Amino acid sequence: MVAELHGLGVQHIVIVRENGADAYPHSKQMREALAATDSGFLLKQRLAYQYRPGVTEVYEAAGTAMPDIAAVREMGVPGKAASLSKLQ
Repeated sequence: MVAELHGLGVQHIVIVRENGADAYPHSKQMREALAATDSGFLLKQRLAYQYRPGVTEVYEAAGTAMPDIAAVREMGVPGKAASLSKLQ
């Protein structure tokens, strides 16, 4: 999973946790993979919600990532690919 994130050129990952639990089924796997010392990602912020129990965790690639626009388009996510191309 982490290799795929690096291959796509992902710079940031946002994970939502509600009431001390993962909001989405894949979030636990993602958090465990990102927590590995060799993942290449660091937990940069843990933002607690103000009016309900939960947090948003923001992970960042340890180095600068360059989005692979072609790979994103191949995934069938053309809307995101167009937004990413503005970064270049």
